[in-house]
Amino acid sequence: MSSIIDGHQFDAIVQADILLYYLSMVYTKSYNGRKVWYPHLSIYNKAFVILPKLVSCRYFEKVKVLFEVSTKEAFVSLIQGLPDKIEQDYRYRIPHVKEGLCVDKVCTLR
Repeated sequence: MSSIIDGHQFDAIVQADILLYYLSMVYTKSYNGRKVWYPHLSIYNKAFVILPKLVSCRYFEKVKVLFEVSTKEAFVSLIQGLPDKIEQDYRYRIPHVKEGLCVDKVCTLR
């Protein structure tokens, strides 16, 4: 599949797949009987951080709507409240949500 499109585009699709997984964790309040999105393309993941631009306040202002938050503090609280355990096997490369979304560095640049 990665040979059909160039490497940069494929990497962006892989990262979008992982972002959908993170968002499904946010929007799925109960894991009992409900399945979250599983990023099968994460096998090809090369990035440790999925949204590295979240360090920028301007970028955060653009993407905060995805997480239904209005402030950095609300975003950090939301992400820190997510479960740490990610179900995966050795083939998948899914960064933990706190690391993948740089929760410690959000809005550190103006």
